Amino acid sequence: MLNSSKFKGLHVFITSILLLAGGSFCAQPVFNLKLQPVPIPGAPALQSYAFGTWGDDWLLLGGRMDGLHKRQPFAAFDEANQNARIYVLNPVQAKVWSAPLSSLPVPIAEQLRATNLEFAQRDSILYLIGGYGYSPTAADHLTHPQLLAVQIPQIIQAIKQAAPNPNLGPYFQMLTDARMAVAGGRMALLGNQFYLVGGQRFDGRYNPMNHPTFVQEYTDQVRIFDVFQSGDTLAIENYRAWTDANHLHRRDYNLVPQIYPGGQPGLSIFSGVFQVAEDIPWLYPVDIDTAGYTPRPGFKQYLNHYHCATAALFQASTGSMHSVFFGGMAQYFLDSAGNLIQDNNVPFVNTIARITRDADGNLDEVKLPEEMPGLTGAGAEFILHPDAPVYANGVVKMDELVGDSVLLGYIFGGIQSPQANIFFTNIPSNAEAVAYAVWLHRGTSNQQEVRVKNPLGMLVSPNPTTGDLLINYNLPEASDIVRIRIWSAAGQMLGEFDEGKQSAGPHFLKLEATGMPKGYLLINIVADKTQQTQKVLFE
Repeated sequence: MLNSSKFKGLHVFITSILLLAGGSFCAQPVFNLKLQPVPIPGAPALQSYAFGTWGDDWLLLGGRMDGLHKRQPFAAFDEANQNARIYVLNPVQAKVWSAPLSSLPVPIAEQLRATNLEFAQRDSILYLIGGYGYSPTAADHLTHPQLLAVQIPQIIQAIKQAAPNPNLGPYFQMLTDARMAVAGGRMALLGNQFYLVGGQRFDGRYNPMNHPTFVQEYTDQVRIFDVFQSGDTLAIENYRAWTDANHLHRRDYNLVPQIYPGGQPGLSIFSGVFQVAEDIPWLYPVDIDTAGYTPRPGFKQYLNHYHCATAALFQASTGSMHSVFFGGMAQYFLDSAGNLIQDNNVPFVNTIARITRDADGNLDEVKLPEEMPGLTGAGAEFILHPDAPVYANGVVKMDELVGDSVLLGYIFGGIQSPQANIFFTNIPSNAEAVAYAVWLHRGTSNQQEVRVKNPLGMLVSPNPTTGDLLINYNLPEASDIVRIRIWSAAGQMLGEFDEGKQSAGPHFLKLEATGMPKGYLLINIVADKTQQTQKVLFE
């Protein structure tokens, strides 16, 4: 029986199925993307690394050589799976060169074994900041408080030499500064200034139960500064920061360069974790330009939430800015029927999605027909082809791409998972050593993209719950009747009642289960022609 009295002693895990709220609109793609594996014998298995480029060569530093971190504190972010080498890859020649870190000063070598460093390339210099990992010097895990400047062409040439252990020290400069102790943020250039966006300082051993084995502090900031470099001098100048404990409280997200309406270059924060009130991803983006930042809470990004490979293309002829996201992890995904499915465990997904900003600044999200070749993409990077025409901030000039089939660049590395949800299991994942060429195809196609919509915005909370079950939903327009149905997983209707006529806007409903069977229940809301269902597990 369901009524307004309280649940007693129930543990609830919620996975949502949003019926008729996902694939409600299909259309010919603006462009098609195809992924093609590119064999590179000897390529390292890496995820959450940093990279710089010089011609066809990629310089890969940092990151980890295992998959998703373990949940057990003693096993998470272990020293054995740190990347202890610097790699040079050339996808055209299909060759790999590498050198150990042993020739470098200890602070630099330890930082280059870290994961989730922030990085940005200016001309021939790659700048690296922070990163989290085990430090033998400190005998503990920490976020490194350093800025490194790496001479890309010189170090590539040194590593390509025949010597097994070249002296790489002359090609690095280091600056220690506590403001650079950031992991899991992202860094980019706007003009000549560096924008260090989001992230956290995490010192101590990881523990998912929040046992006091670590100190964690989100930056809640956009940190803006110049890097001055002359001879042996490396300095941070003109430092300033924007602080916002709500909108900028993000890490492990995607920072994608943008061309805004009117031609203004900028950046956009897409998704990331965790919301201030709940351990779930953010769903709305934040736009950044040189004047400040603008949250966009009126738009919800349902796909591709954790850091993954991304590409940015601007179509000047239409004023359309396209941000493309390749796989990774997400709170939502579309099933084969086009239904939007919510899983608050934030599983691995194979979704490739595009968010388009039109000439008026409106945002729209679609799932592309192409999918990742498995549950992969988290912690991967998209590396542009050196011949791709780009704006100063790295956005591809789409109208200048020549031909109906264009090689945009490559996706390399990342985490490959055998199953969607593995964190609470002993099933291992792994880092990938695979490169995928990303081809853009123009013209018509028999494949269609699916526009992502969630008209009711249904939310069952709290999650998990041991008390009342609250159902929140929002009606986009007035409904003559709103009907609630409760089904068992086997398809038996356990209850049905009508809420009658309801006005447009937000509504909530409190339910209590008395004598409900253990297992999955489906709670379904029907409002005129729109419906939404959430799958609830009672244990």
